Amino acid sequence: MKLRIVGAKDASDNEQGFVKAFKISFAKFKESLKDHKKRTIFITLVVIFLAWWVTGAFVQFVMEDEISFAPGDCIIETFFYPLSLILWLVICGSSAMCIMRWSRMLHKDYIIDERTGTKISVNDNTYGSAHFMDEKEKQKYLEMDKDVNKIAKPILGIDEKKRVCARDDTVRFTNSNVIIFGPPGSGKSVCIINNDVLQAVKAGQSIIVVDTKGAVYKDTAYVGEKAGYNVKIFNTKPDEVQYSDACDILANIKYDNTRQGINKAKGIAASIVNIIMEQTHNERDKGSIWYTGAQNLLTALILIVKWDQTIPENKRTLGKVYEILVEQKNYTSIEATYGDIASQKGHPAYEAWQTFSGSTPIVKESVYGGLMTSLYFMSSEDVREILSNEEISFSAPGFEKCIYYIVIPDNDNTNKVLSTLFIEQLFRALTSAADSMEEAGEMRLPVTVNFEIDEAKQVGKLSMFVEKLSSVRSRGINIKTVFQDLSQVKQLYPNDEWRTVISDCTTMIVLRIGNDNDFAEYISRRLGGFTYYEENESYNENVADPIHLHESYGVRGGRGQRALMTPQELQGNGTKGLKDEELLVIINGAGVTRLDMFMWWLHPYYKLLHLDNIKTKRFTKHRTPEWSKRMYGGISGDTANTSLSDLTQPQEHKNGIKKISLSQENSGSVRPERRPYEENVNGRKVVKAKSLRR
Repeated sequence: MKLRIVGAKDASDNEQGFVKAFKISFAKFKESLKDHKKRTIFITLVVIFLAWWVTGAFVQFVMEDEISFAPGDCIIETFFYPLSLILWLVICGSSAMCIMRWSRMLHKDYIIDERTGTKISVNDNTYGSAHFMDEKEKQKYLEMDKDVNKIAKPILGIDEKKRVCARDDTVRFTNSNVIIFGPPGSGKSVCIINNDVLQAVKAGQSIIVVDTKGAVYKDTAYVGEKAGYNVKIFNTKPDEVQYSDACDILANIKYDNTRQGINKAKGIAASIVNIIMEQTHNERDKGSIWYTGAQNLLTALILIVKWDQTIPENKRTLGKVYEILVEQKNYTSIEATYGDIASQKGHPAYEAWQTFSGSTPIVKESVYGGLMTSLYFMSSEDVREILSNEEISFSAPGFEKCIYYIVIPDNDNTNKVLSTLFIEQLFRALTSAADSMEEAGEMRLPVTVNFEIDEAKQVGKLSMFVEKLSSVRSRGINIKTVFQDLSQVKQLYPNDEWRTVISDCTTMIVLRIGNDNDFAEYISRRLGGFTYYEENESYNENVADPIHLHESYGVRGGRGQRALMTPQELQGNGTKGLKDEELLVIINGAGVTRLDMFMWWLHPYYKLLHLDNIKTKRFTKHRTPEWSKRMYGGISGDTANTSLSDLTQPQEHKNGIKKISLSQENSGSVRPERRPYEENVNGRKVVKAKSLRR
């Protein structure tokens, strides 16, 4: 048997291990003392021990010549003299009374909300358990730091400790979908959309932005360009279509004669046709013979064009389909030209064509006329061009860093169908690309793609949107949808589908409610109620006792029910009301939190954007896309190019961008002064004040 000799090194290791174990045990002990009951029991035991020790020492001092202060000797001595037991009971009783009074004074079964001053009961949930996030919940659900450079995810706002907060979407049983409510002028662009674009660039992610009037493009496109992003703009404003980059809206339909390929092509064609028909018809028209007839005719023509080998591949577009309808002039000519082709079994258009051609001549003529009316938005040659040239790749954002701006008008629905078609094809291409990554080990896009669907009501209803919200996270796609109020969600997704849309978003952000009483009631109910604690003081004075020897004073506590935030407070009324510069963040499974808005001029990249005001701005009309250059001539690209070096380290740019650490002065609750900038108007330089809210 071999004996192991413990050397100095082993002894040192053992000693260090003992110290480490002791520190861990002591830390656990300190943590357990945070519980009020455990703390009271511990103090009681300590007092009993001290009472024994003091009693034993006192008895020795009185009754004996020698005194031992050893705890064991003192405790033993208390059992030899009756006086010592009486003294011990007196000490313990007095101490117990003090402990009980101390316990009642320090143990408050309520917490005080720092922002509102409301006393919220922590142990009694009789009337509800709604609450504002405490520090523990914030640590679980949020990423927080006073240095904004350390926050990589989309910024939510600034908390009461001046920390920048972002949503931690890695928490189990949550998703990264966000729904935002904010009326016009509430700051959606300056505190959310613009920040999200800059944060996506910072994280190296792609982002698709629905941009009302092109304001976000003007403010943020420069950063993307200098960071090496593929920046594209799909402009649906009727008077600016000629400045838009183009896409092939039928690009996802691939010529493939296998059964799987044909079925996939028919499904994509049907979805495109459904979008066009839904956006160009009233609800009462759906289901009519003319409505379904137009669906079948357009579906058949799309598949005929995509399978026609006599047409050059780059010409098999939706524009070509419209040209066929115009050139043929009536259904009879269409039937004579394409009827034999589409009537062949095995052709992708066979079923749709047979359904259409089975109608009477009168019905078919009416269907043709109705379809031409539905496609009136394509009567513009520029619209046909931006739907028929593949300058924008639908799948590229999942594989390279891209920013796509979808510019929509805020007061014209003429081209509303274009934005819906574009977004739908993006979703389809990206999910299909993610699914194709299965062989690589994970059905997820290499580059995360963020959708910022601002003014979702203007974009229109997206098909199977609930299913998209439920399934895209695993594919590396995040969706943020913005509405002005609850009524817009209900109109766009009726029959309780709106409830599913909201519940599929883990995070809800409410910027401001205004005078919408119904919406205020909904949010108040969503936040829930809580059990509050209220103290009442009473003071009685005896008039026959002028020197106040027998006056009485008492404090009584009671509990009641209260909404976490009343509709009036949500509308900004009262001392506890939601302020204009605040927002609410509601996370499923957690409490609500009130944050100050993080204005985008606090972002480190903002300085880069405004090093040279006019040169760093991008205007939707100051560009000529490739298709427009071929048709009309002109210079491709932005007219205001700069010679700044590429953006590699945004927080340490050579032009002086420094890391920003938030303080009380730049917390976002105070607006900066209006900044003037120059703009060319009819060849003249005009100085304008920058609008700080949109």
